[in-house]
This record gives sequence, structure tokens and C-alpha cells, in this order.
Amino acid sequence: MLCLTVICFIVGMVFVPDELEYYCRKAERAIKKGNYDAALAIGKNALQANEELTSLRAFALYKKGLLGEQLFKYPLAGGSHALSRLPADDRDRILCADLMDKELDRFARHLLELYPGETSALPRHYREALVLLSHQRSNPIIIYRNNVLEADYADYQRMEKEAPMPETRKNVLRNSYRSTYWYYYDYE
Repeated sequence: MLCLTVICFIVGMVFVPDELEYYCRKAERAIKKGNYDAALAIGKNALQANEELTSLRAFALYKKGLLGEQLFKYPLAGGSHALSRLPADDRDRILCADLMDKELDRFARHLLELYPGETSALPRHYREALVLLSHQRSNPIIIYRNNVLEADYADYQRMEKEAPMPETRKNVLRNSYRSTYWYYYDYE
């Protein structure tokens, strides 16, 4: 019985695929079928990602026209390299690449070029990045105000200050703000 248990354990360790690899294969199959919603649902609640899974999610969001609106709802990895499946000249790819690399000033310059005069109808993560930029720079390239986002960011900062230990802080903020660009910028 002990030998059988050991053999089963060894077989399980050798042949069980990595969880992220499993998510990648499953998402890839869903994308090939054109089922982008299913691809995005795979591993949605996982706390980690790899570059390939990030790339697949970004592609699915791009196909749905939601890249700037929803990319940072997911755990991400690989920086802007993970967006290599997307067309290089796509404006949302360019802006999301800047955000993934945490290049806020470059993002603001690109935003002025690619979304001239459209700040009221910007995707969610772009608006969050502009609020963050306005809090980090005394003279930001773009001056953007949104009372709701400002209140949310003030709450984010308050929660950040109240949690004394770094891991506790990260966990507390993950519960409320995991799907924001602010959380990605500070903790991913």
C-alpha cells in the first residue's frame, strides 16, 4: 500500500501541469474558438499570472475593445512585452504598454497624441492613471479631475496608511482595489 501511495504521488508530481500553464492552454483554446469571454474568465481569481497568460488576456480584451477599460482587473506579468500579440500601432496597445511599464509621463504624452481632447470619455484605467499622475507630479502634463475617482484614490491612500505591515497593506488593498491601475502600479 505504501509503494502504491508513493507511485501515485510521484506520477501526480510529474504529470500534473502547472496551474498557470493549464490556464494558458485553456485560454488559448477559447481564443481559437473566438470565445473571448470564456478566455477572460479562466483563472480570473488567481493571484498570479505569467507573461503568456497576460498576453492571452490582453488579446481577448483587445478583440472585445476593452483593453484600456479592463486590463488591470487581472493579475499581470511581463510588462509591455506581454502585449506583443497586439498590433504595434494600436493606440490602446501603446497606452497600456506605457502603463504596464509604469511610465506615467510617457503615457500622458501618448494620450495627448492619441486621444486629443477626449478626456471625458477615456477608458477607466487611463482615467485612474491620470489621477495618479496628478498626485505624483506638481505640474502634470495633463490636468485631469474626476470627483468620484479622486474620492476613491483618497480612500485607497487612507487604507494604505492605516495598514502598518507591507504584506497586510497589500492584502487589504487587494480586497478593495485589486482591479485598479493604482494597485498594479504600487504592488505588481
